[in-house]
Amino acid sequence: MFEVSRAPGLMDLLRVDYGGLHYETARRAARSQRLAAVHKTPIDRLSFLPCGTDAQSTPELLEPSNLKGLLLQLRSEYDVIVLDTPPVLVSADAATLAASADGVILVVRAGQWVGLV
Repeated sequence: MFEVSRAPGLMDLLRVDYGGLHYETARRAARSQRLAAVHKTPIDRLSFLPCGTDAQSTPELLEPSNLKGLLLQLRSEYDVIVLDTPPVLVSADAATLAASADGVILVVRAGQWVGLV
């Protein structure tokens, strides 16, 4: 959509282990990796974080316990975070990510608007 590489991306950021590093060094390394993974778009004030490599082989990375820390870091840098997922019936990712989101928008039929229910 925005013509950016899939990697580095969300899954790559969730795979990183900073266990052996001093806290401040790990914090700086994590910020540096986030900055490399998040891409600016032609749309003003809109950035994009692609899914990353090997997104389908490790669904446990999307569990709230893994995602919580990264979302907290991103919330300190961005006003709004939109998590776009595959369709609910195709993948469990939507349901898994919903547990970490502040709200959910469910698209029932793309390209049609019925109004608020």
